[in-house]
Amino acid sequence: MLAGLALYLFLFAHDIHLSMMEVEYVAERQALQITESIFLDDLDFTFEDLGFGKQFLCTEMETDTAEAVLHAYMSERLSFSINGEPVLWEFIGKEISPDLASVYVHIYIPNVGTLESLTIENSVLFEKYDDQKTIVHIKGPNRKKDYLVLHSRERSGTITYKP
Repeated sequence: MLAGLALYLFLFAHDIHLSMMEVEYVAERQALQITESIFLDDLDFTFEDLGFGKQFLCTEMETDTAEAVLHAYMSERLSFSINGEPVLWEFIGKEISPDLASVYVHIYIPNVGTLESLTIENSVLFEKYDDQKTIVHIKGPNRKKDYLVLHSRERSGTITYKP
């Protein structure tokens, strides 16, 4: 029992508030594939604070509204601009991480065309945690790798690619 408690505390009690986002430009499809990894406990605490109650994402107790709540929450806090123009993104779905501590949120942006610049604005969990950071790894045209670090004082960033 003590080992189980130690594992729970290790997995779910954390002092760092960090999300990871992977963005990949798929030239053949002229689209962006995006996955954001968010700690489940941070997300559930935030949902509670916003009045949605615990959603128990990716568990046997997941509520019937969990995916809709997640999608609505992300829609209000995540936006993209391609070549200076705002674009809509599609919610593909979610899945649990292998360590059971995070949810992977999958997003797709079709019809990107030639990617000359990408702006990401992300305020996921920023209303709950002042120290929240999102590290964004980007694979752009010609597999060029870039990154952004978004936080409460700088919620958006732009990467520019030369055509």
